[in-house]
Parts: sequence; structure tokens; C-alpha cells
Amino acid sequence: MVAFIVLLGIIFGGVKLLAVANNISDSEAMDKYSGKLFVVGIIVLCVLLVIMMMVLIKILLIINIDSIYSSIYIDRGMIVIF
Repeated sequence: MVAFIVLLGIIFGGVKLLAVANNISDSEAMDKYSGKLFVVGIIVLCVLLVIMMMVLIKILLIINIDSIYSSIYIDRGMIVIF
């Protein structure tokens, strides 16, 4: 849900900024730039999700989760918890 709102903010905020910068109306800017901003927004969200996952893995490995689960390890990029 939050990711979707961020994506919409990137698209509509970017369109507004490009409309002001190019001195065109919002609807013209939406027609011209919305597809490109959608792609940029998807790429930014993927990068942010990867960074958040790396931080989560780091936090899970720093704190002592072994007291809760019998073991935790990373196998081929996936977190495995027993």
C-alpha cells in the first residue's frame, strides 16, 4: 500500500514538476511524461525494496534470533528459518 502511494507520488509529482519546468499544462505533461515516470517509479521502488530487504537481513543477523528459532541462515539469497 505504501509502495503504491509512493509510486503515485513519483508519477504525479514528477509530472507537475516537468509541467512547470517546460511551461506546459498538467494534462500535456501527463500525456507526454507519465509513461516514462511510471518506469522510473518502478525502478526506484525496486531499488528501495532491495535496500530495505538488505537492511532487514542485516538486522535479523545482528540480533540474536537463535533464541526464538532453532536456526537462521541465508541459502541462495533466501532467508531460511527453522
